[in-house]
Order: sequence, then structure tokens, then C-alpha cells
Amino acid sequence: MKTCVSTSKPLQLLHMDLFGPTTYESIGGNLYCLVIVDDFTRYTWTLFLDSGQVQDLPSGLNIVKVRSDNDSEFKNYKVDEWYDEEGIKHEFSTTYTP
Repeated sequence: MKTCVSTSKPLQLLHMDLFGPTTYESIGGNLYCLVIVDDFTRYTWTLFLDSGQVQDLPSGLNIVKVRSDNDSEFKNYKVDEWYDEEGIKHEFSTTYTP
């Protein structure tokens, strides 16, 4: 577990990961889950999704950077468009690191 914070304010760096399909459906019938962790506050969002595609992302939050793994759900035109529109820098984590 990371013991030091590498950022100085909220929303400077968000870590994102998507997992699924899960064995059980959520109350809304979703089988995928997007987990977002703020590097500074450690505040965590858990969003349930109906597919393995990251879509309908929020705007106007002043996010500086997003770090994710190299899976295809974070490498598609919809997500790239969101990064560009929001001025977000996207970086990929090193393979086999948390």
C-alpha cells in the first residue's frame, strides 16, 4: 500500500480501474464496476456499469491527470475525447503494478 501522497490537492491525480464481468449483477443489473481513487484524499468512487466500456464521463471537475492500466477500456475514442475536452493528461501505470 502506498504510504506517501504524491499530489498536493484533490483531483490532481485520479487512479481508475475497471473490472468485470462479475459473477453477480448489481441492484441495477450491471456486471462491471469502475473504481476511481483520488490520490490526495483517497476518496473512492465506485460506479456500476452495464458494459465494459467507460462512457458518460463527468465534465467540469478540473481533473489534472488520470492514471489507469493499459487495458482497452481506457484506450478508446470516447475516453480520449473526454481527456482532450477536459484538458486531462492520461498516463498508464507500469505493467504488473497496483
